[in-house]
Amino acid sequence: MSLRRWGALIFSLVLLVALGLALLPPYLGDSEHYKYWTRLVTIQGLAHAYSGTWPETYAVYPPVSIALLKLVGHVYVVFVDPTFALVPALHSEVLTYLTKLPGVVFHAGLAVVVFAVVARRRPTTTAISAACAYGLNPGALYDVAIWGQPDSVYSFFAVAGLAVLWLTTRTERVSSGPAPTTELSPASHSPLSPQPGYPALVPFPPLPVTPSRYPAIPLSRYPAVALAWLLLALAAWSKPQAWALLPLALFVTWSLGGWIGLIVAGLTGAAVTAVVMLPYLLAGTLDQLLSLPSQIASVFPVVSANAHNLWWLLYGSDAIDRLKDTELAIGSLSFRTIGLTLFVLALATILGLYWLRSSHSRSRSSESAASVDPTIFVLAATVVLAFTSFSTQIHENHAFTALPLLAIAAGLAGARWPLAILSVTYPTNLFLHDPSWLPALLDAGWPIDTHRLVNSATNLLLLGALLATQLTAARRGTPTLLAEDTATATPRSFAFAQDDP
Repeated sequence: MSLRRWGALIFSLVLLVALGLALLPPYLGDSEHYKYWTRLVTIQGLAHAYSGTWPETYAVYPPVSIALLKLVGHVYVVFVDPTFALVPALHSEVLTYLTKLPGVVFHAGLAVVVFAVVARRRPTTTAISAACAYGLNPGALYDVAIWGQPDSVYSFFAVAGLAVLWLTTRTERVSSGPAPTTELSPASHSPLSPQPGYPALVPFPPLPVTPSRYPAIPLSRYPAVALAWLLLALAAWSKPQAWALLPLALFVTWSLGGWIGLIVAGLTGAAVTAVVMLPYLLAGTLDQLLSLPSQIASVFPVVSANAHNLWWLLYGSDAIDRLKDTELAIGSLSFRTIGLTLFVLALATILGLYWLRSSHSRSRSSESAASVDPTIFVLAATVVLAFTSFSTQIHENHAFTALPLLAIAAGLAGARWPLAILSVTYPTNLFLHDPSWLPALLDAGWPIDTHRLVNSATNLLLLGALLATQLTAARRGTPTLLAEDTATATPRSFAFAQDDP
């Protein structure tokens, strides 16, 4: 069966499962907010999404996610209620289901992205397993299909953007020295073969820490960098959790294309931003859009908004019930400042690991092992976990993007333990704060507080284990989390329509 057909089959399977689970009751508080926002932008227009007060007349999601709700609203107006009356809408199960659809569709699409990335370097069966490990993941389905959260939307754009950068690194060339001409026959041109007029292609060359005479990639590859940043910019304008991944993406872009790569990224991001801001500029509501970051920060100014992280481990339910993140924690330092500092330190460590990992690339003796190295995906997942572990105001679902990233890493490298652990702790975090189940658990005498603390500690141990294994791999110059059975993996040229060999 062709890879295109496998992709369509995976999309259909995940979509059908998610659509079925979407019939279950949502997280009522958030679902009500989505209905308010859907009605707001359907009646008043996208440019007035931030014109009132939260939650009824001020949406705290960026414009891309709100634009999807506007599409949902038009469907509701056409097929259900042309007047979009408020009270019937708030009680409409049809509208509840419709607001879940963007997340469900993007979730199925993200499963295909996982499949396509892994199928680039690994057998089709491995790629299918990786796609199902994400697409049918209990935590992902709980969040997207049952709760109705749109986390798959920004995750789709973010993971796809990182995947494009990763695929571009597969054809990097040495960035120093003269550019000899290589004579090649047309049949020898493959994703890992040198192109005429360029130096030999090498996977994972060292970062250009010294001025390079030539760009790290041929000019023909910069459109791929632009595509990556188009996707990453859409992720950033979908939900603020995507912002945590931008420093790593910029660092990878710089290692890939130097200053030219950063310029391409900046111009692409600016173009996307201009398009997103245009409706607000034309309507004279740009100032309202620009108020979004401060408004987001003020909605839940708590130490932990039910996320099982460092703050929950230290303070338990007081992290949401009693402590504000602007309160002083140590001396003149607030919880918010300490959390941001810890995340920045973790991020600097992760960027250093990428630099150290790249600095060993010349000594690598196995090109086939390099071709399946999931470094960028593991590091990105580590960034997500560091962000949710240390930052304040984090909700129980904010680690979502780590699931598809670790699914790709598991498919490429064969190391499944990070995904297995997160596949337990993530839905556990959701379940232990689900108002649909919480009263029954309390009545049954469950030690909920103990389970929450154990889950918080497990999340922190997972973050520490990922950092430790990556540091070890970087110091040894070996692929991150690369299992023994992938050391002899043979890379294959990938076209999504080709037949599986």
